[in-house]
Amino acid sequence: SFDEVRVSDTWLGLLGNTASEDPNEAPTAQAAQLWFDAERTNQFTAGWIRGNGSKVLVAAYPGTSWPGAALPADAATYDADAVFGDGDELGFGTGCFVVYNGDGNEVTITGLEPATAYIVRAFEYNEGDGTKYLTETATANPATGWTLTPPVPLLGLAGVNAVDLNWTKFNNRNVMVVFRVGAPVEFEPE
Repeated sequence: SFDEVRVSDTWLGLLGNTASEDPNEAPTAQAAQLWFDAERTNQFTAGWIRGNGSKVLVAAYPGTSWPGAALPADAATYDADAVFGDGDELGFGTGCFVVYNGDGNEVTITGLEPATAYIVRAFEYNEGDGTKYLTETATANPATGWTLTPPVPLLGLAGVNAVDLNWTKFNNRNVMVVFRVGAPVEFEPE
């Protein structure tokens, strides 16, 4: 026999993380389990499992430790931009910028520096008579993602019709080498 049966069209519903009952209060379950994917030299995708707010605010900071002053203020609204540095800043002079504000569960953050750690943090919130943010941390929230180091080829002449190439691989990633005779290569692989 079953103690409980749940039917839902989302994982959040199955987990019992439904929207907070009072939109004028802060949510009670924070977004958690931040993950990173599609890392490039200047961007990556960050995702999370939603808590029980009506929306989630996501900010990023270059580094591995979250600045304590970088928290959203109740009743404040923040504009987001997935281009790092173009969204509103959390706190004054913190360097933490809002990269997402909505009801989804992932964002591709662009405009990042190569070979750099970025700590990402999600804040669930409710919109009622005044926006109420949940500022507590959760499992894997905040979390740190890295942009890739671009390969630096070292060219050496090996013979009349040959070239020696050496580079450092990052995170065991595959590397594609493209040559074009007489002109520069004019495409960027995806």
